[in-house]
Amino acid sequence: MFLVGMFFSIAIIWSSYSWIAMWVGVELNMIMFLSLIFMSKEFKKLNLEGAVKYFLVQVIGSMMLIFSFFFMFKGLNFMWGIMLASLGLKLGMAPLHFWFPEVVLMYSWDINFYLFTVQKLGPMIMMYYCFIMSLNNIYLLLILCSSMVGALGGFMQMDFRKIMAYSSISHMGWMMIGLLYYFKIWSLYFFIYLLLNYTLCYLFKKYNINNFNTVMSNFSLSFNLKYMFLMLFFSLGGMPPFLGFYSKWMVIEGAMMMNMGSLMIIMILMVLLTLYYYLRMVWGGMLMSSPLNLMLMKVKENYFLIMLNLTNVLALIFVIFFF
Repeated sequence: MFLVGMFFSIAIIWSSYSWIAMWVGVELNMIMFLSLIFMSKEFKKLNLEGAVKYFLVQVIGSMMLIFSFFFMFKGLNFMWGIMLASLGLKLGMAPLHFWFPEVVLMYSWDINFYLFTVQKLGPMIMMYYCFIMSLNNIYLLLILCSSMVGALGGFMQMDFRKIMAYSSISHMGWMMIGLLYYFKIWSLYFFIYLLLNYTLCYLFKKYNINNFNTVMSNFSLSFNLKYMFLMLFFSLGGMPPFLGFYSKWMVIEGAMMMNMGSLMIIMILMVLLTLYYYLRMVWGGMLMSSPLNLMLMKVKENYFLIMLNLTNVLALIFVIFFF
C-alpha cells in the first residue's frame, strides 16, 4: 500500500505543471516513505531515530521550497538558488549531505534501497524543471561537490552502508549531468543504477553483510559469490565492459557536447577513487579463498543471483544496439 502511495506521489510530481502541486507530491512521498519505515518488520529503536532525523531534514527542505515559491511570486531571481539548495538538501547531495550517511546507518537494506533510488525521483524531476527555467551556478556546485565528496567520503569507511551512501552521493553528480544534457540519458542511467542497487542490497540482506569483517568471516569459503560481488561493483563504478560503463559513457559524451570537459576530468578522477574502495570491499575476502576450500565446498547454485549478474553484463550489448 505504502509503495503504491510512493509511486503515486512520483506520478503527481511528474505530471504536474504547478510548483505547488509538485511540492504536495514531494510531501506525500515523504509521508509514504516514513510509513513504510514504521510498518517494516525490522522496525526498532534505531529505525525510529533515523526516521526522525530524515523527517526533520525533509521539513527544513520543504520550508526552503515554500520560501522559494514566495520569492518566485515576487519575481526575485535568486529564488532558483534557494530552490536548488532545498532540493539538494532533500536528495542528500554535497555539500548538503551531512545527514545522509548517518541516516543510512540506521536503516535496513530494504529501506536503504528505496532511499538510494525511489526517494530521489521526485526532487530530481523538480531539478529538471528548474534547469529548464534557469541554469544556476548552484546546480554545477552540487554536481562537483557530490562527485568529490562521494569519492573521498567513502575512501576510509568500513561500514558497507556508509560506503553505499557515499556511492549514492557520487552517482547523484553523474545523474545531474545526464539531466542537464538529455532526459533520456538520465532515465537510462537511473534505471541501470536502480538495477545494480537492487542486486547489491538484495545480496547484502540475504547474506547479512554490513562491514568488512562479515566479508572476511562469512564469505571466506564462497569464491563464486565474491566474484559476483566484484563484477557488480565494477559495473557500479563504471568499469568496461559492464553495464554501468555505458551509462557513464553517455554522460561523458553529453558533457563534452556542453563544453564541460574540465568538469568531466575531475569527475573521472573521482570515479577512480570509488573504484578503489569498491574493489577493497571484496578483494581482501577473495584472497582468503584457497583452492583447497573451493574443492571441498559444494556451492549451491542460486539461479536468481546468476541471472541478475548476467543481466548487468549482457545488457550492455542490448543498450548499445537499441539506444
